[in-house]
Amino acid sequence: MIRACLFDLGNTLIEYPTPAQLRDNYLATAGHMAGALDPKLLDRMQEILSAERKFGMETHDEATIKNALVNAARLERLTFTDAEIMRMISEIYYYGFGKFTRPVEGAHELLCFLHARGIRMGIVSNTPFPGSLFRSEMERYLLAGFFRTFVWSSEFGKRKPCPDIFKQAIDDLKVCPSEAIFVGDKIDRDVMGALGAGMSAIWLDREGKSVHLARFPHNDPHAYRVLSLKQIMSLKVFQ
Repeated sequence: MIRACLFDLGNTLIEYPTPAQLRDNYLATAGHMAGALDPKLLDRMQEILSAERKFGMETHDEATIKNALVNAARLERLTFTDAEIMRMISEIYYYGFGKFTRPVEGAHELLCFLHARGIRMGIVSNTPFPGSLFRSEMERYLLAGFFRTFVWSSEFGKRKPCPDIFKQAIDDLKVCPSEAIFVGDKIDRDVMGALGAGMSAIWLDREGKSVHLARFPHNDPHAYRVLSLKQIMSLKVFQ
């Protein structure tokens, strides 16, 4: 019996630009403002962050944008206070990502459906940004109140598909892995990660990515594929 449903956030519940679009979005919307990051510093930060996240792929260690920005500033011989660093991170997030988000179709309807059935819900998300920025985004779209726990890789230290980050959310919700199911848009990190943690998993394949079907565990009875969030409400596990 499923008692808990965990979700990825980006492009599962809320659509976000790609990390590659962050620079251009930020410079186009905030580049002219007083106090905006110099493009050279922004580029250096992204280079460091990308390298650190790539380095941690095998160990599933998460890098943070704060460390990347501090190290980039040091290399550029710049000094900022902690308050200035946090302000810049908030602005990078908002002008690079936040202004360009929208809820995924069917998100609110699905959460209402699960809530009405007493399903406990949580978020498990890979991100180098502070979780508080995403919480604000979720509150803006009236999604945050459905969730009992939020586990952000930037704060937990490990990222999906590491089993530990899933198990943290499961423990927070006080259920067994076999009583939980995970919804995400990535096979490797979301589906395989959740299955590896002893959970069931739902692959949200909104674009009908047939090119990735070979990697989907078709023979695993605990793995499901849907083309929309609304389809989840028809799955037998929630009936």
